[in-house]
Amino acid sequence: MLRAYSPLGFYPSAGFCHPEGCFFIDESLIFSAVQFNPVKLADYDPEREWISPAEIRLLGSMSLTIPEGSGVVYGYPDPVGYRIENGALDDITGEDFMIQAKEALCRELGMRNSGFWTTVPVPPMFGGPPCEFNTAAWPPAEQHEFFNTIDVEDHLLIRGLGALLKGWILNRHHLFHTEACISLHITIEASRDIILRKLRASVSNPSDVDAANYLARAFGEPESTEHYFAGFYADRIKSVHPMSRYGTYPEPPLAADDFFDLYHWLWLAYRFLIAGKVPSRSF
Repeated sequence: MLRAYSPLGFYPSAGFCHPEGCFFIDESLIFSAVQFNPVKLADYDPEREWISPAEIRLLGSMSLTIPEGSGVVYGYPDPVGYRIENGALDDITGEDFMIQAKEALCRELGMRNSGFWTTVPVPPMFGGPPCEFNTAAWPPAEQHEFFNTIDVEDHLLIRGLGALLKGWILNRHHLFHTEACISLHITIEASRDIILRKLRASVSNPSDVDAANYLARAFGEPESTEHYFAGFYADRIKSVHPMSRYGTYPEPPLAADDFFDLYHWLWLAYRFLIAGKVPSRSF
């Protein structure tokens, strides 16, 4: 599957290539290619799937391996992906494929006169603004490690990781700040359930507190009786419940840091849950 990306993203300065997924950095057109793996659930209808699990795997491995303290990277994908049949994506790592894929995407995008490219800036190739890049030195070995560890069949992980990625896309627009925070609250729920799934192997009926202390121990923090991500609980209630014990508001009273702080801690949590990485320094 091929997919183009908008200048509204914030991209790594170097591309990434793996036999199952590549992210191509070209100043005129940024795009990705992944081996397509349909979700094998009888009651799953992907009609409104924003990107595929294989693409979440690719973008997740990119966003989670920016060096600590070096800002963020995130892709802003075109909602239309182009599937190529008949084994045409058997080798997506070569330069010939990159050239052919770029030409194919240019033809498809050039024929579109409505939809996505009319609501956000078009790629530079079509007259849009230049893309923005994070110039931090990139650790390709670590990205390969994360890419190889993320299981596209682990729907719980993919749901949480996808919500983490979508949070930055929503937060790119001031209008959707509340929705960006809600996306991160979904990420919290998924990460807690991932931890509880791990704990059930050795703990009978583990609780939210058990999940919180599992993460605290991993990060060298003291254990407590607080629930999982307790410091963000009130924000979640204010965001999704128009009336609650915290009050009734015309708009949830969320500050900018309510997104940035939560994203930071979830970024650390998912680095640990996926690849066992713990913070290398205090923040």
